[in-house]
Amino acid sequence: TTLFHLLAAGARTTGISTLLATLVGGLAHHYDPRRLRMVLIGSGTDGPLAPCASLPHVTSVTASADDDDALRVLGAVVKQATQRREALQASGARDWRTWEASGNAPGRLLVVLDDFDLATGRSRTAAAAIEALTTSPVFVGMHVALATHRPAGAITPALRSSCQHTVALRSASESDSLGMIGVPDAAELDTVPGRAVVSVGGTRRLVQVALPFADASPRVRRADVELAPALHLAEAVMMRTRQEGSAPPVLP
Repeated sequence: TTLFHLLAAGARTTGISTLLATLVGGLAHHYDPRRLRMVLIGSGTDGPLAPCASLPHVTSVTASADDDDALRVLGAVVKQATQRREALQASGARDWRTWEASGNAPGRLLVVLDDFDLATGRSRTAAAAIEALTTSPVFVGMHVALATHRPAGAITPALRSSCQHTVALRSASESDSLGMIGVPDAAELDTVPGRAVVSVGGTRRLVQVALPFADASPRVRRADVELAPALHLAEAVMMRTRQEGSAPPVLP
């Protein structure tokens, strides 16, 4: 869908940052950085999302979501959304997809915010910026992926209604699950990291979030033999970029 925004929540150690890393790494592996740029807020320094900070697609990155750098980046993203709306209007195109089809529109931009509740809890400006990005009635080629361990209070009705794709990993309480997907199912999930209920347009499905690795894990292995460290998707993309030059070819 054109208006793609993602909202993810779950208790700690359920795999939220892993979900974001898989999303970012997978998109970077498929799309040329000239077609898709990314902003990472709250990527951390040693978690699963951290390796994605070096992707050629990433234009801005902050390790934390609750510092001045995060607020600055959010402000810059909101400003860019305004500039894109003005550019779309000046182009004379009916909508963004029409302008994009002409080959003259800027590339898509994905804004990823891990632990976004830290930003909104620290600053009303951050909360207003996130709401502006997700509730804008005019699509300008920008998508937002939000994740939190504490959905209560952080997820407003406006934010929930503007995010068409919701991923509820195991929640800390039934109320958290109800607030995310309208049913208590996420509170009843087992403790396997990455187990989640995905809701798209009101349709819910149980899924297992994939790990952000370029190679599949073996189906069978000896219990007394350790596996070699898996190649992160981000590392695979950067290896391909170095092999092919400054940027990989544009994909269809």
